[in-house]
Amino acid sequence: MLIGIGFSLISLIAIAWQDFASRSVYWWWFIVLFVGAITFTISKHPDGFNWTNILVNVCLVLLVSAGAALYYFIRYTGSAFGKLKNSIGLGDFAMLPTLVLVFSPVNFLLFFIATIVISILGSVITVALTKKITNIPLAGYWAVSLLFCVIGSSFDIINLYNDSWIYLWFQI
Repeated sequence: MLIGIGFSLISLIAIAWQDFASRSVYWWWFIVLFVGAITFTISKHPDGFNWTNILVNVCLVLLVSAGAALYYFIRYTGSAFGKLKNSIGLGDFAMLPTLVLVFSPVNFLLFFIATIVISILGSVITVALTKKITNIPLAGYWAVSLLFCVIGSSFDIINLYNDSWIYLWFQI
């Protein structure tokens, strides 16, 4: 478990640092993160991966990606992928396999929506303070948020792989 946490924490810090500093991340950090996430997930759940959760999360990612491409296509009436190429970095997509692997579906949706909102707010504040428009370092925001989730999960404060807390919270 310590190896998975160590790989995850080091790679998350490096991804966040590089993405915030230069909007480019070394590709091999995502591989280190993925290996750390696999090790961490297996150590927290010795019975293995819940493939249904992973499949649902992949479908959610595909749905969100298709929605973003459709939005850009309609908004800019042309090739959506030309605008997406300049707006979304490869690192943003490289983080998705790890996020799909680590979370249960409800936790994935909550994490995804919360970090998108946080990244937009963070970028709005940055633009307001610096008067300079930049791209949103989404992989960096995801890395920082996932860093807190991994730390919380390693101390059993939160369970990233189980949705039962949401049912208890809303008494469903």
